[in-house]
Amino acid sequence: MPSVIRHFVVAFLIAALIFGIAGAVALGWFGKAVRNKEQSYVTDETDTKNETEDDSEEGSGSEASFLKGQSFSMLLILNDYQPDRYHYGIDDNYTGIVYPKLKKADTLLYLRFSRESASLYTAVIPSKTQVKVDGVDMTLAEAYHYKDAAYICNKVSSLLGTKINYYCSATYDEFVSFINGSAMNGVTLNVPNDMRLTLRSGTTVNLTKGSHYMDGEQALALIREEGISNNETRSRLRMDLIYKVLEKLTTLENKRNPEKFHAAVLAPMTTNLGAAQIIANVDMMFAYFELEKKELTVPGKYDVQGNFIVNSKETLSIFRTGAVLE
Repeated sequence: MPSVIRHFVVAFLIAALIFGIAGAVALGWFGKAVRNKEQSYVTDETDTKNETEDDSEEGSGSEASFLKGQSFSMLLILNDYQPDRYHYGIDDNYTGIVYPKLKKADTLLYLRFSRESASLYTAVIPSKTQVKVDGVDMTLAEAYHYKDAAYICNKVSSLLGTKINYYCSATYDEFVSFINGSAMNGVTLNVPNDMRLTLRSGTTVNLTKGSHYMDGEQALALIREEGISNNETRSRLRMDLIYKVLEKLTTLENKRNPEKFHAAVLAPMTTNLGAAQIIANVDMMFAYFELEKKELTVPGKYDVQGNFIVNSKETLSIFRTGAVLE
């Protein structure tokens, strides 16, 4: 009997050991399966969350997610003020007729740096656009004589139906100094056809079709209102000029030293864009090469007097849609 009991106990222990090992293995497999399922569930939730975030970014302008700063717009004004043409130094005893010259806004350029669409929108605003000023019909060019840059900026804002944040106005002398200064050191522009330019000094310059390096006086003569009769050609030259200016100004050095940039480039001109505003918008302001360039056209037509009549309905549909909307 003791021998039989002993064999039974040994057999029982061996069986228990075998079933225990089998159970442990089975339990391990089960636990692994559970963990894999849980991990799969967690992964699915994470993926779903990421997809939702991506959709959200796309809905709010994911193309521009790499850009910082705020979207903003500017109006650049070139006015034809020249002291020797406005201050005649006439003697007090002079009794003849004096025909004073109006100070005019020669060139108007609209810029919008859009973070939402990672785009730079540009438009040439015809300076002969007809507007009402204090109930009197006149052009934007003429209105500059009676008002100021801030007024012209607000007037163009109303015409386009979109707020313009900043303005910068330069006289002929300031423009020439800027082009000749260290920030630009001249500019290379493409001349669409053979032409003769008359500089302010009276000197004439013959240019052949193609690319030309120019100093400030030559660039000024090329884009002046009376310099070229064809409106489309003049607009193209002005658009090309602003692109060249932005290419040279939007450097890493200027981005790192916005105060120095403001002092060298903007301070000599009439502007409401201060160093503090540049710092606040520095990433957008110097992101020229990262932005898609989109040119807009103000719809309208010239009348028999040469004044530009804006098509208000079409203008609003262009400047108040999509990423151009303020």
